Amino acid sequence: YDRQLREAVGAIDRFFGSRRQLYRMMQDEDGRAAWMRGKDKATWCERRSRLAAALASVLERGRATGAVRDDVPPHTLAQLLLGLLRARQRALANEADDAYTLDMVLDFFNRGAAAAPADAPVSGARA
Repeated sequence: YDRQLREAVGAIDRFFGSRRQLYRMMQDEDGRAAWMRGKDKATWCERRSRLAAALASVLERGRATGAVRDDVPPHTLAQLLLGLLRARQRALANEADDAYTLDMVLDFFNRGAAAAPADAPVSGARA
């Protein structure tokens, strides 16, 4: 599960990062999606839904092994993780913040914002 999640999140992050102009357009379209009607809205929603579904399937595998909480649906967790990835790209585009690493995003997603004991290993950190 950890490897699959890292690979999926890395691919999404690389896509957002390598296509910053497209990413910004996607963000703009996201804001407009609420006002879209008809086929345009259906097409946009379908594309976003496929991305979330692919990520949710990885999270479902983690849930089956006990690595992912089971009180929140995988699709909801996928949407939350996608939001963290979008926030990361916005921060990098605006500030070039080196502290906002992909490892930090994965650690935050996996463990939350609660303070960890000093001797706890960092989730998602490379050895």
